[in-house]
Amino acid sequence: MPERMTEDVDILVLTEDAANLYRELEQAGSRRTGKLSIGASTWELPDGTYLDVIESRDSWVREAIRNPNNAPDGLPIIGLPYLVLMKLKASRGIDLGDSNADFGRG
Repeated sequence: MPERMTEDVDILVLTEDAANLYRELEQAGSRRTGKLSIGASTWELPDGTYLDVIESRDSWVREAIRNPNNAPDGLPIIGLPYLVLMKLKASRGIDLGDSNADFGRG
């Protein structure tokens, strides 16, 4: 897909682990600023950056989290097939366009 800038970072978490993550975010001084239509919440971190936490019970999520790729900076990122699944689930126009580009159709 073509590279584009975003204003936040997205993380994927199993729904069963979300409460612990939210507690840790609050303890670190973050605050929830909203909900997203895809089963996610937006958080403002203490440094002023934003984090979207995407919760899922989908069967593939555990596998995606257990087997990340690593970004050049060493941070774990989900593999391309899982990213496509997330974008299809979001069903936003820009995400669907990204998904088509991932498979050479866009």
